[in-house]
Amino acid sequence: MLDLTENLNRFQIAFGIALVALLLFLIYERLRERKT
Repeated sequence: MLDLTENLNRFQIAFGIALVALLLFLIYERLRERKT
């Protein structure tokens, strides 16, 4: 059970990082579009 919770926590952390990276990418794309 403990290993399962650890894996879930790792998955949540990885998912959170991916979500933040995606948001930053979308913001960057929008800023780049605004410049041109």
